[in-house]
Amino acid sequence: MNSILNLKSYEELYKDSSFIGKFKDRFKITYRCENFIKDINLSVVNIDIPSNVNPKSYYNNIKIAQNIMGFNCEPLALDVWRILDYERFNDYQKKLFAFSVIKSIKLFLRLNFKNIRNSCVGVMDAGDYINKYIIEELCKFGNNVMLLSNNIDYLRKEREYLIAEYGVTPVITREYEYLLNNADFIISSRNIDPENEKLNIWYIDNRYVPKNNHNLHVNNVIFQVPWDEKSLKYTPQLIGAILSYMGGKNVEEDLKSNDINIDSFGFNL
Repeated sequence: MNSILNLKSYEELYKDSSFIGKFKDRFKITYRCENFIKDINLSVVNIDIPSNVNPKSYYNNIKIAQNIMGFNCEPLALDVWRILDYERFNDYQKKLFAFSVIKSIKLFLRLNFKNIRNSCVGVMDAGDYINKYIIEELCKFGNNVMLLSNNIDYLRKEREYLIAEYGVTPVITREYEYLLNNADFIISSRNIDPENEKLNIWYIDNRYVPKNNHNLHVNNVIFQVPWDEKSLKYTPQLIGAILSYMGGKNVEEDLKSNDINIDSFGFNL
């Protein structure tokens, strides 16, 4: 049977590379259940794994989870800590996540009688690798893009590429306050928590919880699917893994042809 591993952790994040930590982690790796998607002849095997984000322990726990099931399947649907999970996403999953971020922003703006072409969307830190595809997806639709990073030399090179590829000239800056004062929506891979209740922020770090109130916090997207199996939470990484298994090539076209749409977006869904 064709299978995908859906690995998720529920505890608070911790880092532990000790022998005792490794021993404890082993007993936290447990089989939860299996969901069969009859429509596409695919089984999703759900396994709980530890929230240990020490890089060596994290990768070791994934390997153990794979060995438990007796196969080394790829792609994986990982939901431990997005900052580390992203490194294990395949290219298709990374592009689908970027699509999810920008599409959710477009939907939010539309609900507030705005559109992405006439709104300022800022990315912080635009020099982080995890934001690369997000910036490219944003430049497909946005005319008013702001990129913030201390790595201005990198941003200058990136801007030249974005101009040539998408015809968009982003504003580049290292001024944090300028971003806060001018952006209609901020996509942040850094754990910012400004004291401004009017801000709308998409947090890439899905484990970070800001203390201040803002107009909107987003850190996840859930998809609606046409398949009979409805008990699964269809996150971007799971949809990405499924469509990869189905031979997906173009994210937007694949979602449309399979009648998969965003069902909801929000914080800690």
